[in-house]
Formats: sequence, C-alpha cells, structure tokens
Amino acid sequence: MKWFKITSLTFLLLTAVYIFAVSHFPPHLSSPLSVKNDYLSQFQQAVHLSGLPISNLIVRDFIQQIEFKTNGTLVFLSADKSPYQQVSYLHQLLTLAKIKHANLTRVDLSVRHPYATLQTH
Repeated sequence: MKWFKITSLTFLLLTAVYIFAVSHFPPHLSSPLSVKNDYLSQFQQAVHLSGLPISNLIVRDFIQQIEFKTNGTLVFLSADKSPYQQVSYLHQLLTLAKIKHANLTRVDLSVRHPYATLQTH
C-alpha cells in the first residue's frame, strides 16, 4: 500500500512537471521559408523592384537563409530580416563597389554582423 502511494505520487508529480514544461517551453519549430511570412514572394518582389539580375538561387530552410549570385557576387540573405531592406543594402554595396572600381566577391547579410568581401583591381 505504501509503495502504491509513493508510485502514484511520483507519477502525478512527473506528469505535472511534463505538462508545465510543454506548456511553458514549446519546442522551436523551423518553418520553411515559403510559409514564413510569405518571405519568398517578398524577396522576389524586392529583387524585381531593384532590377538586380539573380542566378543560382538556393533556399536553405534549415538555417533560414537564401543564397544566390548577382553580377558575379555570391550573396547570403537571412529569412529573419526584411528582404526589402537586405536587397536595398545589397544594391547600395554594389553601387559603392562600382564607384570605387572594385568587385564584390561575397556579401553576407545573414549574420548579426554583416560583411562584404571587396576585391580591387
């Protein structure tokens, strides 16, 4: 009888802890870019409005990132940031590189501290 009470109380306690954990700490679910805030259509519209030619578009859902090439530059964009803003920054970088007679080889706007690799002639 004593063993039954201890087992029952332990089971109830573990069940309560499990329910609390599930309700307060939901698992992080990765949603595909195509579903997340209509990101791909916004990205395509931003590229269309900017007039940038893109090729080799790769969507990486598992890291929430888009990779593509434009004018010989490898570009990485984040699905966690506005596609309009990122394409605008990219356009500004390409314009600046053109003014300085240099080539951008790689632009990564997907990380917290974005960077660009500039190659001068």
